[in-house]
Amino acid sequence: MEEEAPLQFYGCGVNSFFQLGPLMTDGQGGGANDKEHTTSIPQGQHPSHHSRAQACALHLPQPLAFDRFLAEEDGPVKDLSCGSTFTVALTTRGIPYQWGILNGRAFPEPTRVSLGVPLRCMQVACGRKHTLALMEGGYIMSWGVGYFGQLGHGDDLSCDRPRMVHLLDPPRLGGDHVVAIACGGLHSAVSTAGQSVYCFGFNRYGQVGQGQTSDKISTPRPVSMSMIGPARIRQLACGRHHTSVLTDKGHVFSWGASSFGRLGLPDPKKVVTLPTEVISFRACPLAALACGDFHVLALGMDGKVYAWGYGAEGQGGLGATLHLRTPRPVEGLEGQQVAQVACGAWWSMVVTRQGRLYSWGYGDGGWLGLEHASELPYVEPCQPVTKYGATCSFDSDFNACLPSLVTALAHLKVEKVVGGGGHTIVMARRIQRRFSRAGGKVVRQEGGEGGGTRNGLAEGVESMSLVNSDEEGEENRQEEEEGGAGAERANASRRGCGASTRSSTSSSSSSSSSSFSSSSFSSTSKSSASSMPTT
Repeated sequence: MEEEAPLQFYGCGVNSFFQLGPLMTDGQGGGANDKEHTTSIPQGQHPSHHSRAQACALHLPQPLAFDRFLAEEDGPVKDLSCGSTFTVALTTRGIPYQWGILNGRAFPEPTRVSLGVPLRCMQVACGRKHTLALMEGGYIMSWGVGYFGQLGHGDDLSCDRPRMVHLLDPPRLGGDHVVAIACGGLHSAVSTAGQSVYCFGFNRYGQVGQGQTSDKISTPRPVSMSMIGPARIRQLACGRHHTSVLTDKGHVFSWGASSFGRLGLPDPKKVVTLPTEVISFRACPLAALACGDFHVLALGMDGKVYAWGYGAEGQGGLGATLHLRTPRPVEGLEGQQVAQVACGAWWSMVVTRQGRLYSWGYGDGGWLGLEHASELPYVEPCQPVTKYGATCSFDSDFNACLPSLVTALAHLKVEKVVGGGGHTIVMARRIQRRFSRAGGKVVRQEGGEGGGTRNGLAEGVESMSLVNSDEEGEENRQEEEEGGAGAERANASRRGCGASTRSSTSSSSSSSSSSFSSSSFSSTSKSSASSMPTT
């Protein structure tokens, strides 16, 4: 059986607070525990002391080396979640690591989070400045900034180390237990196996779902979900000031701040304090959700991508800079089988089944991973004039209002992407090459499961083969007949050896820009965690 390529990590965007982690130096490789070729900074020192070691902003994805700082006994990274200025990784053995700046403390390198309990961590979710962890057995722990009660401890205190949210302990829930978690900008949400939802934290816009607004709710409160009927909760997703629930029937319910149309409701109410169905998806059910600060991205069971909410920088992917009060299909992704949708604070991303990454929206900090291109399309609905003259809709040449392929990662098969307040981290693998013998030839193939078929950037390029000596002689005889020169036979033999070598080289180089289709589209693919603002 073919060995799977190791998981690699790439990052782009703002890195002034070490939220991307240590960067790999140019042209260096190394083993899993090799730290010689990484840019590391002593913990506790101020970022300004090491400005040369860490780039403040990366406009193209760069290889990251944070996995080299993980203890071998903790296993490799299996998942990531991004906050505003920090990142949390979860290993295969249930150990979380964090880096960046959280609660005023700087973690320039991945630091093991001391849980203080003999339980494995099953899932992590990051808010703007706080983190939730789902533990083995359905217990919940939280840490970070707690000014608005988003930690669920019954107070507004912040904490550097994880603390148990005792009101969500299984015995307190009557035998029920938490199975999913999500974090918004300043609030948190969890769902249980018994199809209950609990929210806590900042509630000025009704995002805690209690039927009324308040500055904060510091203990978990149940949200009435009677409107979903017999359906089961598939996913929770939180934006900066709103909350959404996706059911197994593909229906969406949302509540909280409704400005810019982020709730997907045609009702112009400023605040919605109870879960309300987004009726647009009764006829086209959804498979996954992702929330930015003020916009939402969704993946339909039909494979289409939908967007709604804030769109002044093109987050909606429609080629326009308009806010979308109701969901609209994203343009430019026709023919693509999308596997994941994800949002940063102000931008949108999708990963296809072929492992390609597309991004669009506000991109001034480089988190889109796209090259600078001032000719990117934009829509100017009118000709605004100020005392300084005409202005453009976009604040930055890095903005993209249509989905754009991240070509810097075209040589990789992207598996997942996560976005934070101003940074993006990609989990990807190198495209494997497989050799098999058939009909006297050693045929070089690439692809994922089952061999795959070439698509996208390498579409139409045929597989290269190394020809054995018998076939080489036959080719030489054919060339002699066509060329009509006896001396050409010896030269052809020499050229045949060189051509085989060049063929191998050409095949390797062409594979660096290829992607491959895999199994059929899965309608239950999950989106990434919610994303947070830059400021």
